[in-house]
Amino acid sequence: MKPKLIIHGGTYKTGSTAIQNFFHLNRQAIHASTGILYPDTGLKHGNGVGVRHFWLSQELFWGRRNNIDNWGQLIRETKRSNAVFISHERLVGSDVPRPEFLNLIAAHFDVYLICYLRPFEEYLDSKYREWIRRQWFSGEAEDFIAAHFSSAKYYSNLARWADVIGWDRIHCKRYDRAELLGGDVVMDIAQQLEAITGEVIDVGSLKRPKAPNDSLNSYQVLALLIRNKILSSGVCDDVANPRDKMNQAIKQMKLAKKNAPGSKSGFIEKLVHNEELCSQGLLLSKSLADDLTEQLDSEGKAIERKFSISLEKSSKYMDLYNDSFSSAAIRDELKQRLLASLER
Repeated sequence: MKPKLIIHGGTYKTGSTAIQNFFHLNRQAIHASTGILYPDTGLKHGNGVGVRHFWLSQELFWGRRNNIDNWGQLIRETKRSNAVFISHERLVGSDVPRPEFLNLIAAHFDVYLICYLRPFEEYLDSKYREWIRRQWFSGEAEDFIAAHFSSAKYYSNLARWADVIGWDRIHCKRYDRAELLGGDVVMDIAQQLEAITGEVIDVGSLKRPKAPNDSLNSYQVLALLIRNKILSSGVCDDVANPRDKMNQAIKQMKLAKKNAPGSKSGFIEKLVHNEELCSQGLLLSKSLADDLTEQLDSEGKAIERKFSISLEKSSKYMDLYNDSFSSAAIRDELKQRLLASLER
């Protein structure tokens, strides 16, 4: 009997870091009590992100990247395990898995897939924020969506896996705290693993890692975008440590929501004029978000038919489109402050 391989494929910005760090921190205890292994093979550690199976994902889509036979090593590591759990946000996306690796996986494991989904515009908005923050992306929302639109075609992307493992082995759920078990993605995925493996993970008795992936409000993200534009423009090529200098300047602006009320700075008073928008607003314009919803309508309906989940936009986002994100005056003031920091 083949062991079960349960793949958590994200998507991006659906609690993946919390899942990955929990299972890595408790991997020995979980394996001892349930036989479910969160393997060492293919793991990549990163600052502020989860301990995820990055190299397995890389090899699946683009071939061997780190001079290690990752999937072969995984098969050897998991010979004595009844179930194996791996996680990386990119395991479900627009990239096409290489057939030789899919065949290898299917030959050695009974494969299952778990995936959390967000409404399309919320997903792309959150991913855009993350790319600005961690990938140094310097383009506008329209540029980002043009490059990443296919990653939001959930049904089409899941269909590639369904062709290999069948739809009955794909478990999808909307990422909404109100719909997660106990409002907790870790408890929720433990319940899904129990449904697949029959093993109970006692989440309450295990350690919880410190959350590293704090979200940023719209104004902090805007400052980082202006920073990225300056870095990519070449104007600071001869400046020592330009990234550190601008990061320090952004911290000194105190754009975080908690610092906004009652601030003495006229700049902050002008910038954070809507506390709700500061914390929750989409960076996308309303017209762009509406266009996305229309273009991806057939994908959303297909997901609803297959998994009985709705990807309708959350009510809290209905009217929270961040006009200040495109404000030329605010962008210019941010740019001048960051350029001034390079002269210190």
